[in-house]
Amino acid sequence: MTQDSRALLTGSLSFFPPLEVLQWIGHHCGEGLLVFDIPSGWRAFHGRLSIHFKNGKVLSLRLDKNSTERRRINRALASEPSSGTLGGLLVERKMIHNSELRYGLSLQETIGRKGSPPPLGEILQGLGLLAPDALAGSLKDLGISYFAELFLCQQGCFAVYQGKLEKPFLPIDERIDHILLRAAHYADQAPQSEEVFV
Repeated sequence: MTQDSRALLTGSLSFFPPLEVLQWIGHHCGEGLLVFDIPSGWRAFHGRLSIHFKNGKVLSLRLDKNSTERRRINRALASEPSSGTLGGLLVERKMIHNSELRYGLSLQETIGRKGSPPPLGEILQGLGLLAPDALAGSLKDLGISYFAELFLCQQGCFAVYQGKLEKPFLPIDERIDHILLRAAHYADQAPQSEEVFV
């Protein structure tokens, strides 16, 4: 993440709900990074969600998960795909089979032992299991699901910086008000979880 180390705006999610913060950047002219730090215990993700915005649009986002991502990969290899991940979304939509996801994840882990692992989407594309337009649409929908989960957060903090994201990131390129409507719809349609929030 390329950013100026001085935050232009900071706050706590217990005082400023994420929806209000997102609405604020939707009306903000200019370019910057909105960074949410979410503590562990929330549903689909925790860690740092960085959003690159410009003149009322979200250009891209990146979720930097703590050590939980490795546990999610291991869980996906062992049993069912985890929700809140690209693999889980693709299996849920029947775009790939669970066995194909396991193979892609094991290949990603094998390559990762020798260096930096390629994104799962690139691996699935390289195996001929996923078309480029299907991958782009799925990545965008995954990003929208992160916004839907963000609506529920009441703990954590946020900061706004000047700067933009370095790769890898999820390309979004959509107006914030459209994203908020889609994320609200997504949150309404998602099955209610019985997980306990910490």
